[in-house]
Amino acid sequence: MLAYLLLLLFLPLPVLYVLWLKYYNKIIVEGMKFPGENYRELRVTVKPSSSVLLEVEGKCTILVNGVNGWATIRVNGKAKEKVFKIRLLKANGRLEIINESKVFSIDVIVRCSSKLSPAHSASGASNEALDEGRQGG
Repeated sequence: MLAYLLLLLFLPLPVLYVLWLKYYNKIIVEGMKFPGENYRELRVTVKPSSSVLLEVEGKCTILVNGVNGWATIRVNGKAKEKVFKIRLLKANGRLEIINESKVFSIDVIVRCSSKLSPAHSASGASNEALDEGRQGG
């Protein structure tokens, strides 16, 4: 009886792991197609305990890379939202990307359909970590 119970508890774990490996790449690829064919892309490195402000408009995809896959965003000064790996967003205005980690920096790729430009950094630092990405199309 105990063996059946343990089997019932641990059998879903490998199945879920295999499904995660199978569909993770598909989710990321399809999410990056969200802004459409004509997009603007910006790569940002956000240092620990700092933030970066961007001006965005239209459909946007936020992809977080690095040791820590978590970031916090704030759109137009509203409530903070946690992001794990990827976030699809329709917004007009200011997008603040916050790295709440105390140790690790994160690399963020932001891809928008219309307008995407750096604003001043919310923490007072310069946006020297911004790297103009390519434009789609």
